Amino acid sequence: MSVFKKYYPFLFLTLLSFWFVIYQKNGLLSLGDFVFPPIPELWLYFRLFAWKDFAFLGNASYIDYVNLIHYFPIFALFKIGIPITVIQSIFISALFIIGSFAMYHLLHEVLIESIHKKIICMICAILYMFNPYVAIVKLRGYNMSLYAYVFAPLIIYFFTKYIKGRHFFKNKYLYLIGFSYLLSSPASTQPAYITWSIFLIFYFSLLLFLFHNFNKTILLKFLIVITLFFLINTFWIMSLVLNLGAINRIIDVVQDETSLEAINNVSGNNLVNTFRLLGIPGMDATWRGIPYLSYYQIYSSPIFIFVGISLFLITFFGWLFSPWTHLKGKERLWWFYFISISLLSIFIIGGVNFLIPNLKLWLFKNFPLFLLYRKPYEKGAFFFIFSLVGLLAISLKIISNMLDFHVKKRNKNITTIFFIVILFFVLLYNFPFWSKQIFTSINHPECTINSLNHYPNYLYYFGEQLEKDKKVGRLLGLPINNSPISSGVENFKWGYAGIDPIFLFTNKGYILMNPLIPFIKNFYQNINSESVNEINYVSNLSSINSLFNIKKNILRNDICWQLYHSPDPSHDKKYLDGMNTKKTSIGELDLYDVSAENFVPHVYTPQHIIYSQDSVKKLTFIISQPEFTARSAVFFESQNSFTHFKNQLNQLGISSISTDGAKIQLSRLPVTEFKKINPVKYRVIIHGATGKFPFLLNESFHDGWKTYFVKLNNIWSSNHNSKSDLNSLITKYKILDGNEEDQVNIEELKEFVDKGLVTILGNGEEQSIIHLKYENGIEKLDYIEKYKIDFVSKNFQDTIQNDNLPNGSYYETWFAGKSDDSWISKITGFNKSILQVPDDTHLMVNGYANSWIIDPEKICKNNGFCKINDDGSYDLEMVIEFWPQRLFYLGLGISGMTLLLCLIYLIYDFIYKKMVRYRV
Repeated sequence: MSVFKKYYPFLFLTLLSFWFVIYQKNGLLSLGDFVFPPIPELWLYFRLFAWKDFAFLGNASYIDYVNLIHYFPIFALFKIGIPITVIQSIFISALFIIGSFAMYHLLHEVLIESIHKKIICMICAILYMFNPYVAIVKLRGYNMSLYAYVFAPLIIYFFTKYIKGRHFFKNKYLYLIGFSYLLSSPASTQPAYITWSIFLIFYFSLLLFLFHNFNKTILLKFLIVITLFFLINTFWIMSLVLNLGAINRIIDVVQDETSLEAINNVSGNNLVNTFRLLGIPGMDATWRGIPYLSYYQIYSSPIFIFVGISLFLITFFGWLFSPWTHLKGKERLWWFYFISISLLSIFIIGGVNFLIPNLKLWLFKNFPLFLLYRKPYEKGAFFFIFSLVGLLAISLKIISNMLDFHVKKRNKNITTIFFIVILFFVLLYNFPFWSKQIFTSINHPECTINSLNHYPNYLYYFGEQLEKDKKVGRLLGLPINNSPISSGVENFKWGYAGIDPIFLFTNKGYILMNPLIPFIKNFYQNINSESVNEINYVSNLSSINSLFNIKKNILRNDICWQLYHSPDPSHDKKYLDGMNTKKTSIGELDLYDVSAENFVPHVYTPQHIIYSQDSVKKLTFIISQPEFTARSAVFFESQNSFTHFKNQLNQLGISSISTDGAKIQLSRLPVTEFKKINPVKYRVIIHGATGKFPFLLNESFHDGWKTYFVKLNNIWSSNHNSKSDLNSLITKYKILDGNEEDQVNIEELKEFVDKGLVTILGNGEEQSIIHLKYENGIEKLDYIEKYKIDFVSKNFQDTIQNDNLPNGSYYETWFAGKSDDSWISKITGFNKSILQVPDDTHLMVNGYANSWIIDPEKICKNNGFCKINDDGSYDLEMVIEFWPQRLFYLGLGISGMTLLLCLIYLIYDFIYKKMVRYRV
């Protein structure tokens, strides 16, 4: 019994934290950004790179590295055979345990002398993790911010213990703070969440100065903690800081869009509801007349109004009573700490609805820092909950002391009854957690939308088949998407609502046309099967397939198209079936292969060049004209620096640009051989180049994409096979499973070798592909495929994909040499085997993609960077790389060393204390 008395708060908190287990059999969450992917390996892989090529046309994302902390343990647990639904329960339960334990220990540190300290801390810890803000705003919306929410009290607790210690570095709490900052980093996808714990320790340090005069030790310890925060998070901070230009552009856009109406919709609804923890904007919102929260009216019933107001009044009791009368020492500091934070948070929560709204709108419009809190309730309510729980603990201590002193003599059980009532109030007020009403369904006439779902088996099989498909190319989802959310949110007949699940099951680039995406919207109506006839639909779709490197059109017959007024998939099906291309049906998905004449590879050299002085909006018109072919490239003057643009055009033989535009056809085009190594790196061999030509990469234009020439005696040359070697290797060649349509056959491969169009076929050693399958959401081995020569594609538009080309090292292009525009002067740089192509040859093409103007004759003046063929043409090797990726590698090294040092000290501290106890 004595053991139970000692540990009952932790047992009770742990038991409550497993509340999510009651939902486990219902499937995976499809709400908010807290994704538990059905195939974790894919989503972990995406987070390793600064360039995200899996969505739309690709984009840079430097902050997304923080999600490695979330997805890596999910991946590890999944790989050892734990079902993803169980992993989801483990994660959510663990976060609730950490958050409640952290708040318990923090409040245990706050309260000094009280025989009821355990029960007080337990009740308040429950309220911190179980409240309407967590239930509605966090679990149903910005749920990745739970990481910041649960670790904030732990960080401030460790900080208070660190401040008490005598040593600056010989203190385990410093390194525990470092671990906590690292584990909370997944919340940093929205910078406001970073400020939560930083503000808490900053403000606590400030109050220590005010209450105890200036103390240099406190200042130094605060600076050490902040430095540790930056060091352990360098893996994502470095890329972000060194790309401030992109951040400034985002700030400008957000400031322009910040309006009274926009902030009003996300501000606290009113002051009274805020005190009741119900100031959540849109809590009573409906969709098509059906409420999002079926239980919201219960909070308007008399009993819940009474409970909500009672909890606030009990907390307010601590506000009114003078802390100098009932509190001692550090409790007074904490009282002021909590009450001042609560007042500040109410000011923030009010947004533009209450408490000087015009002042706050002016701050949002004129000070970029305030944009962090442009969703006032969601970002500011954390501070209100945090401070409210702290004040409640202090109030409960004061009230229990008064009951013990004045009433207990007449009734010994009165204090116990009081705590039971408060605990009952807290549990009752948060009934959605226990009554299985947090994650409910919305029943529309056309389909039911669930908060949790099991993914259909055909999606897993779809992912398995696409994993076998080696050809680099994108997928285009049909019908077009009319969602009011540009990220591709969709509703499905099987109950799912959220990001299109195709994103979750494949690492191939996937495009979903939506009218809210600035560039994509130009093509939206062109393939709207509700508004265009079959002839125009097929013609427009063929042009779009060529323009965007589409290899398959995916018809999604399982969407609940009525909810967003998207086109009926049956209309698209009729048009697509008439195109006479190969069709594969997988469950509710129909896959239509793009024909060889319309497929344009991911990297290629164009045959026709079109120049235009019109705006990019004219692109849809241009690609609909007979002059536009699959291998055309369209350059817009408005998208490129005019001086450099004109110079590059002149190099291609255009002496002037007419107002109507110009078109040329390049002759004797080179053949391109390439390998996509990963989303940020490509190796390219150009065969038979004779004159200046543009070279295209079908990823969204970004200054971070760089092209480098590689000396022929470098990594490619060391793996180069002679023709005799290649011909002997061909006997070991086989077509890999799932690639029968696109992989070259053995006769065609011999022809490629004879013409010198395939450079390398590997070393002939046996390799294997592990094919996986998924049963009931669990990864299992399907079979192992052996091969000795990797994928070599057919010749598409004079481009051959050869996956036998070497990867090279991740630092291959670091410290690359540079030359002036003439390519004649001496190469500068530590790495003289790599030569960077000048940035002024980097142009935007086709309204979105990257292009470089290549001049082999100039390059070959730098000895060793090209090979002259017998016919006078040139062969060149290039590496295309997204430059910011190296910042991640550098930052990861710094973060890794910091983490290792923290771990070494904590192990040392643990062993040392064990030895001391053993000696005693």
